[in-house]
Amino acid sequence: MLTTATLEKTLSLLDEGYTFASITEQTGITLEDVEAVYVVWFTGTSEQLFRELQLAGVLEVAAARLRSGQGWDEGTTGDVLREIQHVYPRRPIALTTGDIPVRTDVFIHGLGPHTLEALRQAVGQGLTLCGLDFADVDSIVVLRFTRPRAGEA
Repeated sequence: MLTTATLEKTLSLLDEGYTFASITEQTGITLEDVEAVYVVWFTGTSEQLFRELQLAGVLEVAAARLRSGQGWDEGTTGDVLREIQHVYPRRPIALTTGDIPVRTDVFIHGLGPHTLEALRQAVGQGLTLCGLDFADVDSIVVLRFTRPRAGEA
């Protein structure tokens, strides 16, 4: 699995001229991960990948706490949303070709039980998440869902 530590090691090995195969042996990450790291190494965009991996760690911890029923402090929601906004600056949500907009956006605030139920219902109806944006109000995220066209589900 790609982590900040394996990313650092992989970037170092790429600098030293190691082959993809030897990098997978030394780090334990997949060839696909090595190729992805190579792209950011070549384009000089590794800082964004570092931020994304750090965010993934934060989200994994948050998801584990929620699944365990522990929940989290009231201020944690805002902290997590600020982290997401830092990694993914605000941009308009674009629909991909073939998406059919449905119903309305889901506004999340506080991740209370009602929010989790709304997300479960959306997923249960076969909707797929296609975008994320931040509302003008602090700590509100807009998730855009679409329904796959017939025959694509």
